[in-house]
Amino acid sequence: MSDELERKEVFAWFGAASYHAQCVEVELRIAWLFLARVEEPVPNQKEWLRLESQRLTMGEVLRLVESGIELRGDERERLKACLGKRNWLSHAYWEQRSHLLASSDGRRHAVEELAELCEMFQRGDEVARRLSARIRAKVGISEDLVLKLLDGYVQRLKRGESRELILQDLDDRMKRLSAQVAQVVD
Repeated sequence: MSDELERKEVFAWFGAASYHAQCVEVELRIAWLFLARVEEPVPNQKEWLRLESQRLTMGEVLRLVESGIELRGDERERLKACLGKRNWLSHAYWEQRSHLLASSDGRRHAVEELAELCEMFQRGDEVARRLSARIRAKVGISEDLVLKLLDGYVQRLKRGESRELILQDLDDRMKRLSAQVAQVVD
């Protein structure tokens, strides 16, 4: 493989590692948003917008999730490791690893390291997804409903519907479901 192709491979793996790190962060944010529903099952639009617009770091979101649900076994350590490596990848990787692009052996080392990071972030994402599932169960949202809503969202996107319209429809549907749940609880 040529030097140029090897360098491109390093950048591709860096992109993959960054993607998987963001999957962990996004899933933690989703878990935190579901935690808000534990306290207020049907948040009003103003409160929802406030929650969704908060600018939080991954570490802040992790602390909020930890304060709302007990982490089991090695969940905390795995998520904290993801946080540390995600921050390093985002803020220091190229400063510390750019010299690896100068040689074929260095590029091979970078690819191996980035592939390991991908695997670590994928395991962290599995942990974050389990947390989200536990929190959703706590607020009465089944996994079947989540999958059904996700499938409908994807199908509507494929048909060319706007993201905003789809999300508004989903928001309206969730409000109706929450109101039904609130009536059953009362």
